[in-house]
Amino acid sequence: MIDVRTSGRDDLEAFFGKSGVCTGKLSHAPILAFVEVESGVVEVRVLDSAQKALGYPDETRCMAQWIGKWRSDFFKFTVGELRKYMSGSR
Repeated sequence: MIDVRTSGRDDLEAFFGKSGVCTGKLSHAPILAFVEVESGVVEVRVLDSAQKALGYPDETRCMAQWIGKWRSDFFKFTVGELRKYMSGSR
Protein backbone atom coordinates (compact mmCIF):
# COMPACT_ATOMS: atom_id res chain seq x y z
CA MET A 1 0.00 0.00 0.00
CA ILE A 2 1.31 3.40 -0.94
CA ASP A 3 0.93 6.32 1.46
CA VAL A 4 -0.59 9.33 -0.30
CA ARG A 5 -0.38 12.53 1.71
CA THR A 6 -2.41 15.46 0.53
CA SER A 7 -2.19 18.97 1.87
CA GLY A 8 -4.77 21.67 2.25
CA ARG A 9 -7.47 22.76 4.63
CA ASP A 10 -9.65 20.17 6.31
CA ASP A 11 -12.49 22.29 7.73
CA LEU A 12 -14.96 20.61 5.41
CA GLU A 13 -18.43 21.63 6.65
CA ALA A 14 -18.36 25.09 5.04
CA PHE A 15 -16.44 23.84 2.01
CA PHE A 16 -18.96 21.10 1.23
CA GLY A 17 -21.92 23.32 2.09
CA LYS A 18 -21.03 26.61 0.45
CA SER A 19 -18.44 26.06 -2.29
CA GLY A 20 -20.73 24.28 -4.75
CA VAL A 21 -18.47 21.23 -4.89
CA CYS A 22 -21.38 18.93 -4.01
CA THR A 23 -23.72 20.22 -6.71
CA GLY A 24 -23.47 20.37 -10.47
CA LYS A 25 -20.57 20.11 -12.86
CA LEU A 26 -17.15 21.30 -11.68
CA SER A 27 -15.58 22.59 -14.87
CA HIS A 28 -13.35 25.29 -13.32
CA ALA A 29 -12.26 23.58 -10.12
CA PRO A 30 -12.62 19.79 -10.44
CA ILE A 31 -12.01 17.24 -7.71
CA LEU A 32 -8.65 15.46 -7.88
CA ALA A 33 -8.86 11.82 -6.78
CA PHE A 34 -5.67 9.93 -5.95
CA VAL A 35 -6.28 6.31 -7.00
CA GLU A 36 -3.82 3.45 -6.58
CA VAL A 37 -4.05 1.66 -9.92
CA GLU A 38 -1.40 -0.96 -9.17
CA SER A 39 1.01 -1.64 -6.37
CA GLY A 40 2.99 1.53 -5.73
CA VAL A 41 1.40 3.48 -8.59
CA VAL A 42 -1.05 6.31 -7.93
CA GLU A 43 -3.00 7.92 -10.73
CA VAL A 44 -4.48 11.38 -10.27
CA ARG A 45 -7.94 11.45 -11.78
CA VAL A 46 -9.75 14.69 -12.59
CA LEU A 47 -13.44 14.43 -11.69
CA ASP A 48 -15.97 17.00 -12.86
CA SER A 49 -18.60 16.18 -10.24
CA ALA A 50 -18.98 14.98 -6.68
CA GLN A 51 -21.24 12.22 -7.99
CA LYS A 52 -18.31 10.74 -9.91
CA ALA A 53 -16.18 10.84 -6.75
CA LEU A 54 -18.81 8.75 -4.95
CA GLY A 55 -17.96 5.88 -7.32
CA TYR A 56 -14.61 5.42 -5.56
CA PRO A 57 -13.94 3.64 -2.24
CA ASP A 58 -14.38 5.65 0.98
CA GLU A 59 -10.64 5.73 1.69
CA THR A 60 -9.80 7.43 -1.63
CA ARG A 61 -8.00 10.71 -0.94
CA CYS A 62 -9.16 13.80 -2.79
CA MET A 63 -8.38 17.47 -3.13
CA ALA A 64 -10.45 20.34 -4.50
CA GLN A 65 -10.11 24.07 -4.76
CA TRP A 66 -12.59 26.62 -3.44
CA ILE A 67 -12.12 29.59 -5.71
CA GLY A 68 -12.81 32.88 -3.99
CA LYS A 69 -12.81 36.50 -5.04
CA TRP A 70 -9.67 37.43 -3.11
CA ARG A 71 -7.98 34.05 -2.61
CA SER A 72 -8.40 30.39 -3.40
CA ASP A 73 -7.95 27.56 -0.92
CA PHE A 74 -7.30 23.87 -1.46
CA PHE A 75 -9.16 21.35 0.70
CA LYS A 76 -8.26 17.73 1.37
CA PHE A 77 -10.83 15.04 2.11
CA THR A 78 -11.69 11.43 1.51
CA VAL A 79 -14.55 10.08 -0.54
CA GLY A 80 -15.94 8.75 2.75
CA GLU A 81 -16.09 12.28 4.20
CA LEU A 82 -17.78 13.53 1.05
CA ARG A 83 -20.24 10.63 1.08
CA LYS A 84 -21.08 11.27 4.74
CA TYR A 85 -21.78 14.94 4.06
CA MET A 86 -23.89 14.26 0.96
CA SER A 87 -25.95 11.60 2.74
CA GLY A 88 -26.81 14.08 5.49
CA SER A 89 -25.25 12.02 8.29
CA ARG A 90 -22.92 14.67 9.66
